[in-house]
Amino acid sequence: MPKPRFKLRLLGLVLFSAALTAAATGCGEARAQDPIRLTAADLPCASTRGAVFETASFPDVTGASCAWIALPDRATVVIEHPLGAAPALVVPYIAFAEDGRSGTLASGDVARIESVSATEIIIANATNEEFFLRVVAQ
Repeated sequence: MPKPRFKLRLLGLVLFSAALTAAATGCGEARAQDPIRLTAADLPCASTRGAVFETASFPDVTGASCAWIALPDRATVVIEHPLGAAPALVVPYIAFAEDGRSGTLASGDVARIESVSATEIIIANATNEEFFLRVVAQ
């Protein structure tokens, strides 16, 4: 006959396993919205210098800045770029402020790089939080 301590440990292990399974089922859920498609006309602050494309700049010391791309929760953004080849490097930044104040590198589910091609970059926000996005590609 199992000892009570063993039963408690076994019950704890079963509950922990169930919690992990429940948390994992939320990963990779279908997006609630259609992709947001952005062309060059939709990105007035975008610039290309040589082989580097950026959707907007960081705020400068005077506070002047262009608006970053709105990145709603559970949204996918398709960004058209003029590089003519698939960039080897794509760096997403996020901020809570539209002008990029206190921006930081994005990681994890906040800005998943879904696809990169010679004409577009696809980034998904797989969280329930809204951000503003800046992308630099080279």
